[in-house]
Amino acid sequence: MSAGGARGLDLLVVGPLPIRSDGNETFHFGASVFYEALLPRLAARGHRVRAVAEVPPSRSGLRRGAISWTVPGIEIAEQPLTYLAGSAGSAPRRLAHVRREAAALLDAILARERPDVVVIGRETLARVLLGPCRRYGVPTLLIAHGSPTAGLLDGVFPATLARELVARFREVDALVAVAPYLAEILGRLGLTGVRVIPNVADPAVFRPEPKDPSLLRLLGLTPDQIVIGHVSNLAPSKRPMDVVRSAVQVLASDPAIAYLIVGDGPCRAEMAALAVREGIAASVHFVGEVAHREVPRYLSLCDVVLLPSARHGVPLLVYREAQACGRVVLASDIPAAREAIEDGETGALFPMGDLAELIAKALALAHDHSWRARIGAQARAAAETRTPEGWVDAYETELRSVARRAARRRPA
Repeated sequence: MSAGGARGLDLLVVGPLPIRSDGNETFHFGASVFYEALLPRLAARGHRVRAVAEVPPSRSGLRRGAISWTVPGIEIAEQPLTYLAGSAGSAPRRLAHVRREAAALLDAILARERPDVVVIGRETLARVLLGPCRRYGVPTLLIAHGSPTAGLLDGVFPATLARELVARFREVDALVAVAPYLAEILGRLGLTGVRVIPNVADPAVFRPEPKDPSLLRLLGLTPDQIVIGHVSNLAPSKRPMDVVRSAVQVLASDPAIAYLIVGDGPCRAEMAALAVREGIAASVHFVGEVAHREVPRYLSLCDVVLLPSARHGVPLLVYREAQACGRVVLASDIPAAREAIEDGETGALFPMGDLAELIAKALALAHDHSWRARIGAQARAAAETRTPEGWVDAYETELRSVARRAARRRPA
């Protein structure tokens, strides 16, 4: 039984989860971190949580002997689903392959035991999951994390993809957006009844801590050195090249500053090459991908967390996590950042792509300890008002609502 004595729901969730491959935890990015936090909390409330986990294409043919999932308390299907990128509208073969794969996986599960609700874990998955769910009459809840939704109105993705996604979104039984600005985009696309459940960072996990001496030694940093950090999947949409381009001028002004890059992705080699060409490689430290449980240690090394994104999927997670650690977030003024940051109070904003303003604010923050301390304290105070318990309450309420509506529609 879940909270209040109500019967626990039977949930089937399809989406990305962190995985262990070759002994290392990987596939840690916004959506997988989200489900790593949400699903065990739902299970702890008495709900049965089954999952079909997405994995990168390079690992999709492997079974549990080669890869494993690190989320406790969840029944995870033996066979994973190949991860379908949000921009896969231009890859019809990949889409067709994943659609066939999803149909086979869900047919095997739903024919044997139907859940109360299928949670469609990302927007793109609506393209491959709705068919099997309709065939078995199972209600669906789609969680919109931002990719590709955040780019549907500005021409980032083909118009045909936008039309198809909107059509699929209309077919789900419930649609949840993880940030108000995403709900606004969905509304402008003609979708109504979108529930907003903002993301949170657990303030008990992400909390102000001193810089870890062992990490400082490992990276060759000193305790009093100002560190400007960046945490992302190093994808072009995160504009990580702006981190290195701005670092050239920041380090020319103050060579004692260090840069810390946490994460891995398509832009890493280009970032490292630029740092070498500009003669700043010794001051730019690439950590690579780390397990999410290690992220608080790295955030605590940073005095400023620089996020120059053009757009954010799974909005606010890194912003909220850095703020909960009492660190100053310096971010481009995209909608996701404006929802998390009051400029000069709980963080700092600059016009997206404006390197001169980015550099000026980075140097100002680096050289003003009292300003950083004030912003960090106010950011932490704001983070403490948002709890994981309230966040899970909201999802539990929405899932129960979907299950009740579906039960009323069934023939007596």
